[in-house]
Amino acid sequence: METLRRKRSKGGKRLKYVVDRIEGDYAVCENQETGEMEDIELLLLPADVDENDVLIYDEDLDEYTIEEDETSQMEDEIEDEMDDLWE
Repeated sequence: METLRRKRSKGGKRLKYVVDRIEGDYAVCENQETGEMEDIELLLLPADVDENDVLIYDEDLDEYTIEEDETSQMEDEIEDEMDDLWE
């Protein structure tokens, strides 16, 4: 698993991650482009980051933000799938 301290800007790419879990000082995240799991230091993330949050890393700004709409949509999809399992 790759540990990410800070990415450097290489042309304004926006990367999408989903937080799988929090372990110590790191968020274990799935890179949505590659499917790889990566550790990202919590100090680089918004203070209110939580499991299942969708994060966007903006290379131009060198910052991570929580994508609230996509996080909510994903939570709804997970809830629907769980409901289907119990039917």
